[in-house]
Amino acid sequence: MNFSSAMSGVLLLVGLLATAGCTGRSASKTLSTVGAIGAKRTDLDAVQLCDEFHADAESATSAYGGRKLTVNGTIRSVREDRVTGRKYLELQGSGGGSGTRNVRCFFPEDFQEEIAKLKPGATVKLQGACKGKQGTEVNFDVALDACKLLK
Repeated sequence: MNFSSAMSGVLLLVGLLATAGCTGRSASKTLSTVGAIGAKRTDLDAVQLCDEFHADAESATSAYGGRKLTVNGTIRSVREDRVTGRKYLELQGSGGGSGTRNVRCFFPEDFQEEIAKLKPGATVKLQGACKGKQGTEVNFDVALDACKLLK
């Protein structure tokens, strides 16, 4: 690492700490956000993904929004979209007594027959583009679009 790269990193850190002070966010929360973004995790569990959006939707949107993610989870339900008529999967997220949080996975037309065969309780691994959180603070879905089944 050369001197210029090291200085850029130091300046970025100082800027983030200053921003945390100005926005009221704690420095540790801002630094953990940088860690999540810097790590660029793309292989997640559905519960973990929902928990991250519940804990800090802004940071999770920055880290995952628009990115292709691989998500493992248990099928909660196979549903049909009222507007498009296409089937989609709802993966069990987190929540319980404090709200309902799931991952909603939308598939292209060529996956519809395969999706229709899946049953609640089955475990799947899929890949899709994260469209972010949809719903309220407590009850929401994390939407994935253009999904494909991996197993």
